[in-house]
Amino acid sequence: TVGEIVISGPTIMEGYLTEDGPKDAGLYTDENGEKWVLSGDLGYQDDDGFFYFSGRKKRLIIISGYNVYPTDIERVVGEFAEIHECCAVQGWDNGRSMVRLYASLHNKDIDKEALKTKICETLENEFSKFYVPRDIIFMDELPQTPLMKIDFMKLTEADPEKARAEAKKVLAEVKNIVGSW
Repeated sequence: TVGEIVISGPTIMEGYLTEDGPKDAGLYTDENGEKWVLSGDLGYQDDDGFFYFSGRKKRLIIISGYNVYPTDIERVVGEFAEIHECCAVQGWDNGRSMVRLYASLHNKDIDKEALKTKICETLENEFSKFYVPRDIIFMDELPQTPLMKIDFMKLTEADPEKARAEAKKVLAEVKNIVGSW
């Protein structure tokens, strides 16, 4: 079972230091009074006691109020024989959140439209309609971080409404500064 990885021990932090003093956000105290750091990482432990990282807890797409976990999509699609690697990210369509799937293939000569149909049907059968990508983009290779993990941030689209609001805020601040000279 996949769950959040938490850490405890004699050397864990007491909390985050803020202007108002220490805060224990990100910490959990169990019924025995032991403190645990909530890592924000998802993972599981195998029968031999080894832990395996499977994704970030906060990597989440909210569509019409429903939580969609990209790692669930990637786990299912990644099992397809045709798929080399894949990454599900948040995209936008007319200001509405949606799933966009990027994938690289083992064989570039396959019928991509048939594969798109297979992906969408499988995800709709496995999860809800909100997990089905509205856009599937095949690439030769997906961008990588320096640690050779898929760089999902490079594939993630910014929310256009938030970007517009932020730009207006910055513009208003600049006008305010210029106007005060």
